[in-house]
Amino acid sequence: MKVGSIRTGLIKSAHELIASMISGARNMITIGVAVAAAGIIVGSVTMGSGQLIVDAVDHFANNSIIIILLLSAVALAHSRYGGYQTTATYIVMASLTAGIITQLAGDSGIVLPVLSAHLFCLLLRYPCR
Repeated sequence: MKVGSIRTGLIKSAHELIASMISGARNMITIGVAVAAAGIIVGSVTMGSGQLIVDAVDHFANNSIIIILLLSAVALAHSRYGGYQTTATYIVMASLTAGIITQLAGDSGIVLPVLSAHLFCLLLRYPCR
């Protein structure tokens, strides 16, 4: 083996490593922006009027899982016409209602998987035809 060929191979590998790290950093920028936007949406809803909605739904439900599902569906219907995309609507509704649905179901003695509450929030996003 020649010393020169090993050195050129190492230099080429180092350049490829740096180029791939730059490419990975550029690709992660879009993902970071999307996650930051989702965090802003959820933060503004949960810290603002969202907590009032959760408290009102919890008060009116009075430990009835059917009533809380109906109230969540009504809230979802209103958010559907708010101009949000499907993902944004799911993020908002999951942060508002999925936790309270599972908590109320547990308080009522019903074993409700968390995935079921999230699917409820996701599937009610689509209108019935």
